[in-house]
Amino acid sequence: MSFIQAIQSAGPAKDRAEKMGLYGWLIGDWTMDATMYADDGSTHAAHGTIHFGWVLEGRAIQDVWVLPGFFHGTTLRVYDPGLDAWHILWCDPVKQHFTRQIGRAQGKDIVQEGRNDAGEATRWRFVDITSDSFCWIGERSVDDGATWHRQARFLARRQIAPTVKPMLDHVSIGVRDIGNTKRFYDAALRPLGYTCTSESAGSLGYGGAEVSLWISAVDRPVPPDAKSGLHFCFAAPTRESVDAFHEAALGMGGKDNGRPGPRPDYGPGYYAAFLIDPDGYRIEAHHDG
Repeated sequence: MSFIQAIQSAGPAKDRAEKMGLYGWLIGDWTMDATMYADDGSTHAAHGTIHFGWVLEGRAIQDVWVLPGFFHGTTLRVYDPGLDAWHILWCDPVKQHFTRQIGRAQGKDIVQEGRNDAGEATRWRFVDITSDSFCWIGERSVDDGATWHRQARFLARRQIAPTVKPMLDHVSIGVRDIGNTKRFYDAALRPLGYTCTSESAGSLGYGGAEVSLWISAVDRPVPPDAKSGLHFCFAAPTRESVDAFHEAALGMGGKDNGRPGPRPDYGPGYYAAFLIDPDGYRIEAHHDG
């Protein structure tokens, strides 16, 4: 087990999942526009990022705040069932700034209170919270909370991860008897969760959310050739679906080219079945796990 695997968690601990929601909505990546306020009244604007994740078996949340030129630090947020509140531990090794606070909900806001190394009262707040944005305000007080001096204000927005497309968007093949081919692939691909989502007189489109396999009626299909190296592999959700794919394809005229089973030479957990479809194309269903 690596360090990352040991510290990261997939989600909140089941024994306190309901309570973890105070900060749980922050999980993910954010950008922030920051305004820093100096004691002399001057301000400085900067742009940075924030990253939140579940850690320690889901009993805590850790984040990293990066504001180039100002700080690069991390917070460990640990829920305490005895206090029904959160221990907040901030560490900035760049400026040697360490703060401990207690965090609780106050109305629609989250308020963290504590004292800095100089003994001054600190108050850090999440306000104007939505699912995709928030405002963070950091303040300190030199008179035990009678007045507050703003030190920072961050306007954060959730980063939207770009959709990552596979290297191949789709594959197209040609056949002579598209009716016979449809009957074959309807049966063979159904156990894998794929269906014919597009159909016309001379064209079929198979896939899940999007079409990945196009089949067209053509006058000159690629001639079957066992030594051509041409081969198509379909992702399977389970080993059982690989078995069902193989059985259904045989029942619709496919030829066995490798019965279902582990293929350790291809990799650990590789489970697959191989066939030749009625038009001579070599196909496979594969599950990894």
